[in-house]
Amino acid sequence: LVTQYTHHAAAREFGLSEIHFDPAQGFSVVGSSLPVMIRLGWKDFDVKLNQFVALWPAMRSRGTTPIYVDTNVSGKVIAKYDH
Repeated sequence: LVTQYTHHAAAREFGLSEIHFDPAQGFSVVGSSLPVMIRLGWKDFDVKLNQFVALWPAMRSRGTTPIYVDTNVSGKVIAKYDH
């Protein structure tokens, strides 16, 4: 995951602060310039990061930053906001 993430456009744009592992949900990353947890699950990290990067402008257009973004649901990207 570290190698895939550091070579991805998301890492160039958001940096890397933390990598988390949850036995039930898989891997997550937190960017250094973007304090949002991006849940990636177990596989297809590049595909999920591409979905995240493509949808990020629409997520930010709400005027607030999501608490987390879950890309581990097949065919969906779920953004959780505080309110």
